[in-house]
Amino acid sequence: MALTIGSVLERLSFALLTYSAGHYDPDAPILSVTTSDSLDQGEQDAGALVLGIGLHESADIVAAIQHGGAVKATALVVRSPIETDPEITAALIASNLVLLCLSPGVSWIRLATIINSDIEHLYSRGEQMDLVGDGDADLFDVANSLSSLLGGPVTVEDMSSRILAFSSDHDKADEPRKQSILGRQVSKRHNEKLEQAGVFKSVFASARPVFVLPDVEGSRPRAVMRIRTGEETLGTIWAIVDGPLSAAQEQGFVEGSNVVALTMMHGKLAEDAGIRLRSSLVSRLVEGGSPAIEAAQQLGIAGSRCFVMAISRTGTDTAGGREDTALRSLAKLLSTFISSVSPKAVVSPVGGTLYAVIPSAAGPGNGFAAGRGASAAHRGASAGRGAAATEHLESGHANDARRIAADLLRRVPDAGHLRIGIGDLMADVTSLARSRKQADAACHVLQQPNTASAVRQVAYWRDVQVDSLLLELVDAMAARNEPITHPLDALISEDAKGMGELVGTLGVYLEKFGDVATAAAALHVHPNTFRYRLRKIAAIGGIDLSDPDTRFALMLQLRLLEYQKRQRLG
Repeated sequence: MALTIGSVLERLSFALLTYSAGHYDPDAPILSVTTSDSLDQGEQDAGALVLGIGLHESADIVAAIQHGGAVKATALVVRSPIETDPEITAALIASNLVLLCLSPGVSWIRLATIINSDIEHLYSRGEQMDLVGDGDADLFDVANSLSSLLGGPVTVEDMSSRILAFSSDHDKADEPRKQSILGRQVSKRHNEKLEQAGVFKSVFASARPVFVLPDVEGSRPRAVMRIRTGEETLGTIWAIVDGPLSAAQEQGFVEGSNVVALTMMHGKLAEDAGIRLRSSLVSRLVEGGSPAIEAAQQLGIAGSRCFVMAISRTGTDTAGGREDTALRSLAKLLSTFISSVSPKAVVSPVGGTLYAVIPSAAGPGNGFAAGRGASAAHRGASAGRGAAATEHLESGHANDARRIAADLLRRVPDAGHLRIGIGDLMADVTSLARSRKQADAACHVLQQPNTASAVRQVAYWRDVQVDSLLLELVDAMAARNEPITHPLDALISEDAKGMGELVGTLGVYLEKFGDVATAAAALHVHPNTFRYRLRKIAAIGGIDLSDPDTRFALMLQLRLLEYQKRQRLG
């Protein structure tokens, strides 16, 4: 089965391509795409569709027809409108070529992409594709088309030099390019040399292709074109070439970069739409209530027991959208990992936090990962009743969730900035708002500056409930602009005058359960000095340290004061 002139014109006539003159044989095959200045006297151009980029004068068109006839090409395409004069007609008759016209406004690279895509599908897959399609060429097809136009292997790369697509002729590439293709990433060493030579600066500043001689062992010359849409630079296109491009090849390269930019933007918009939809569904899930039921149905987790895991980042930088990009990248990694544990789990950024809604893999009444290495207490929870059974269930769920979080942290590069909070396993999705609040509360605790040497990165909310409640009090006091009040405020004021270390003395006294000798030793003062401070504390604050309610109030105030100081430091 072959692609023919007849099938191409039938599908593209009046839209992209029209017949102009010459011997029309609908069964004449199209085996490849090339440009008029790339024709060679060889078998590789037999059956070629020749793109006459930049051909306008009659003499140039006649020369291209004659050259095409000599290599047994099938057709020559020129930009419409064109008038066929006697010289052109005579050349067409002698060469047995067909002259076709490309519609105004249609790029050469789009035509090449369509034809090359169809050839690939017909010969490689034996499948017929829609020639017109939706107008958005796949990046690999564009790379193949550019390779045909430029005569060498092509790669499409993003701004981090990650290879997004490459042409199928990389057996002809040099060794550095082959290594880049294998890893789908240009090596750091290669890029450093290009950076030092000012290559990237030149490419990003130029609206035309740049010819480069890389100072990398084994590298051949390259032509490079930036990928740009509006004011945004999206990446680069690299072609291995034998020498500087011709004017026609340069123009084709420029048009090709525009097609790549549109394709990348289309993909980005589609991805953004998918992310927005998923984010909306996950947001409705974690808000709970009746909207969560419909969202769960769309996500395929209706009727499942689920819990929420919240992942936040410390020291984030939102400038220039870097935080949004980092969250998306982390969401992809997390989604891939979580799906290996629970295939129906969903992950999405909501605000500045990543939420994972993870369904239980076990049946009703069991914990999250029964049958996947869960604890014995967890596996036996369904047999229990009442408070004991609930305690076993919570313990099993917490252990399994902590294990998942720990495994995730081991798989994320530079995971030290992550904090993971875990909520309870809920009987149905309508209660997920509670699990989300619990996970958020645990994250909030973990985000606080910690003076301890070991920094916690994972917490089940029940393990940090008291800290969470204290933080809520601190936040409420800050919102109402409320200071620490009597009796601790009097001691704070006295210390501010340089009259002693009363607040610190009180804190150690309460921590040591009123044991003066032990408390004095902790502060490296004489017990009599410590007792003197206690008497001063009682007199200044009107404090009765023998009263348990007073001691509780002071301990709470001291803890709130500590959290306030931590938040100021943070």
